[in-house]
Amino acid sequence: MITHRILEDYSDDQFRLFAIHSNAEDYAMAFALNKALKLKLRRSVSDYDLNKLVSFPCFEWKDELQDLSWHLLCNTSITRESHNLGNLFPDEQAVNRHYLIPEFKDADYILRAEQGMQVQSGKLNNAILAIPHVITVYEIDTEILKSKENLIF
Repeated sequence: MITHRILEDYSDDQFRLFAIHSNAEDYAMAFALNKALKLKLRRSVSDYDLNKLVSFPCFEWKDELQDLSWHLLCNTSITRESHNLGNLFPDEQAVNRHYLIPEFKDADYILRAEQGMQVQSGKLNNAILAIPHVITVYEIDTEILKSKENLIF
């Protein structure tokens, strides 16, 4: 019987992550990134499902010319649950907030780009910072990220 052992991390996907802090709506952020970075992000047919209960809005673009893919993901998702187990207010729904990357709860959006892209992060940061509703942007080090498996598509 042949046994296979996986010595490396199960994820060989190399990508770069940028945390974006902004008060803009997700469609407005995708439009602004398209304009600033010359991308063609579009709303995905289905949201990115982290599990059966939580999904995050996703915008994506596959650049066939450079063989790259870009994803803009909302970092937060809000779910509502009704609890009828002796609750003081039985008609009230509990609101739960879930994070795609819990280590960066303050980030509103996550821009995911493949590692193969040749753009320097400084130029990309400056282009994103030029967008009016963007407060700040910074690159996330994927090597120390604990929730990296949340971003593997």
